[in-house]
Amino acid sequence: MSTTNDPAAVDAYFAPLPESDRDALERVRKVALKQAPKATQRVSYGIVVLAAGGDLVAIGAATNHLSLYTMSPSLVETLKDDLERFEVQGSTIHFTSELQLPANLIQKIIRARLKANRAK
Repeated sequence: MSTTNDPAAVDAYFAPLPESDRDALERVRKVALKQAPKATQRVSYGIVVLAAGGDLVAIGAATNHLSLYTMSPSLVETLKDDLERFEVQGSTIHFTSELQLPANLIQKIIRARLKANRAK
C-alpha cells in the first residue's frame, strides 16, 4: 500500500461520480480533514484512504451506496446507537447522498481513529 499523499488522485476518483455522491463524499473528506488536518490522502484498492500515523478511514462509492470504512469493528460497536439509521457491515458504514453521515459522527470517528493510531 502506498503512503504517498496524492490529493489529485482523490479528486480524480471523485470526478466521474454523480454530483450528489461526489458532494456527499467530499463532505466526509472535508469534515475528516478538518479533524485531522495533517492527514495524507491517497487512492488504494479502489477507495480513498486518509492516513495520519497509520490509516484512519477510507471512503468510497459503490453502485447503490457510499461507504465509510472505519477500519475498526470495535469502534463501530461503541457507536451502534449513533448508527441505527445506517447499514453497517463489519467496520464499514453505508450511507447515501440522501442519508448522509452527521458531521459530529464523522468527527467522533476520526478522533477515535487518531487516538487508536497514536496508541500503536
